[in-house]
Amino acid sequence: LPTSSGSGSLHSATSIVIQSDGSIIIGGSGVIRLNGDGTPDFAYPAYNAYSGYSVYGMIRQPDGKIIIGGNGWYN
Repeated sequence: LPTSSGSGSLHSATSIVIQSDGSIIIGGSGVIRLNGDGTPDFAYPAYNAYSGYSVYGMIRQPDGKIIIGGNGWYN
């Protein structure tokens, strides 16, 4: 899966969270979000910022916020 508009990729997926609007957040060797139709959401704030993270788990809280657990660095 692409992690930006033309470069990089999500090499592994360890967690998937479906949001109430049908969009999909995928965590693994980064964090990306897909729109409900499966197209990449390049406008998602974490799309490029968290590309150095290893995501071990994610959970959606009842209020819709996503908690992401893992390790890495912020670009």
